[in-house]
Amino acid sequence: MEREAEKKDYRSYEYKQVVVREKQLSFCVDCYRNLGWFPDENAPVKQAHGQSLLQLKRDRRIANKMELSRLEHNFDACMAELEKLESSKTAVPTIHTMICAFLGTASWPGRCLR
Repeated sequence: MEREAEKKDYRSYEYKQVVVREKQLSFCVDCYRNLGWFPDENAPVKQAHGQSLLQLKRDRRIANKMELSRLEHNFDACMAELEKLESSKTAVPTIHTMICAFLGTASWPGRCLR
């Protein structure tokens, strides 16, 4: 009888590690919580170089697991797209600045020889 009670109380978890930027840590924790993932209280969040390693766990017997997995893949794709957009915010202006600097430097000897 006691063994059956232990089996009912036992929960098995699946685990996942996600690397996110420190600015987006709170946002990602909230979003993953809605997908059934919870931060693992036994593994602290590790932070280095502006990024955080978030360790999550989820009950294996969660309802609608297939739908949650589909939504999770969609969320991961959206986060990757946001990361691309964030990096392009600085990449395009940097390229334009480098081109202008190169053209300005290339035209300088022509002005000095006159």
